[in-house]
Amino acid sequence: MKAYMVLAFFAVLGMALATAPSFDLSYQVTPSEINPGGVGQVIVTIENEETATDMEDVEVQLISRSGNIFVTAGKSGLETISASSTSSAAFTLRVSDSAAPGVYILEARGSYEYGTGETSSFKLNIPVTVAYRSGLEIFASDMQMTPGEIENLQITIQNSGASIVKDLIVTLSPSNTYVYPIGNVRSSISSIPAGESSEVSFKIRASDSATVGIQPVTLTVTYTDAGGNTQTDTQSIGVTVVEAGTEIVIDSIESALEPGRTGIVRIGLKNVGETNLENIYASITTTDDLKIRGSNEKLLDSLFVGETGYLDFEFDVAQDAEAVPAESTLSITYQHEGGKKEFTDSKPLGIVVEGDVELKVIDVDVDKDSEEIEVDIANYGNRDADAIKVELLTLDGEVLATSFTDQIKSNKHKVFRFDLPRQTHIVARLTYKDYKSASGIGVVEETITLKADQIAKNGTDLTGVAVVVVVLIIAAVWYLRRRSKRKERIDISKYK
Repeated sequence: MKAYMVLAFFAVLGMALATAPSFDLSYQVTPSEINPGGVGQVIVTIENEETATDMEDVEVQLISRSGNIFVTAGKSGLETISASSTSSAAFTLRVSDSAAPGVYILEARGSYEYGTGETSSFKLNIPVTVAYRSGLEIFASDMQMTPGEIENLQITIQNSGASIVKDLIVTLSPSNTYVYPIGNVRSSISSIPAGESSEVSFKIRASDSATVGIQPVTLTVTYTDAGGNTQTDTQSIGVTVVEAGTEIVIDSIESALEPGRTGIVRIGLKNVGETNLENIYASITTTDDLKIRGSNEKLLDSLFVGETGYLDFEFDVAQDAEAVPAESTLSITYQHEGGKKEFTDSKPLGIVVEGDVELKVIDVDVDKDSEEIEVDIANYGNRDADAIKVELLTLDGEVLATSFTDQIKSNKHKVFRFDLPRQTHIVARLTYKDYKSASGIGVVEETITLKADQIAKNGTDLTGVAVVVVVLIIAAVWYLRRRSKRKERIDISKYK
């Protein structure tokens, strides 16, 4: 009996001492720069570096904290990544037309199991660069493809600049293995005058293993501008891959939800099939942060082939809702025209809750001993503040000190330490990345008022030295006076 107990003890101890497997995370963003209105792809790769431990029930989720970048399908299940093997999760992005150029940070979150049921998780920040548009505007024909299908992709290039462009070379290249050009991948255009447009066509194929969703291909245009300089414009074009038999796709999602308010989400459904549809019921489910107001089910009487219909859902948004896409699903049930059979499909949504940064100086503390000032800054917004620069300035605008921090999270604060200024009135200027503004930068300024006895003095403060000198002088005078009054004592014992 004791032997079994000892064995059981060591078995439990072994379980308790089990450690999470070692693995490596990497990512790839295609294309490297995405234009406003374009699409791209993020691939997250996990390499299990262990030789004996599997990573099981692996799930990866990609989250956009910006209302300008949408992840069309934000979660991917990789199931098991065996020891010494690699697996990847692919996500498609869509950038809004109004997105300001700059770097947007997406967060990949993952979870997995290992050993005898232990769980662990990981996070990875992924930068996505949105670039300025050039003078060329590129439009692609709206198309849906099923796996294995071949279609012609029509591209329109419009010169929205003020002068002619010449010697255009247009190249189409794959962003992944799901959708790719076949045959001729390059076309040339001699010139496009200002305000005019030209068209080129490419033959593309969706692979037999293509994943359903928006798959990007990359279009590169090299041309000569009016000054004789060679320019390059690279843009991403989205091609929608649908399952064979898929008849309804989500064409658009428009939302302007804010924490603590009621807002409308408009969802566009498009009939991409070959027959008219009737009685289209759509019901929506989402997280606790979004409470449906009224019915969560809407009805479209019919959708003709190629037609797009719109459904409006009203939500109450929680006051503390995070500024991230909320996990949500749309379930669609419909009938063929004149038919009795019902079809049901479920589609993930990317309903985005907009967020704001609100930086404030909440406390100022002066340390006279170390001659430093502490400025406490809080973010009262519901969105994380990124790339913060804190400056102390005089009222005339002279910069006295500067400090930096990567991030102040929503409802959090940080303390910044500076050398004590010599002015009673100074300005704290807080600069941060603002994804909504055209410049990409937000600025907040607050005036800080100090008392006269709190500021640093010019030169060395001799007050303490003077006090010490005075005390020493008084002590010396007292000692000399006492010594002068001391009576001399005579020992008379020697005279006896």
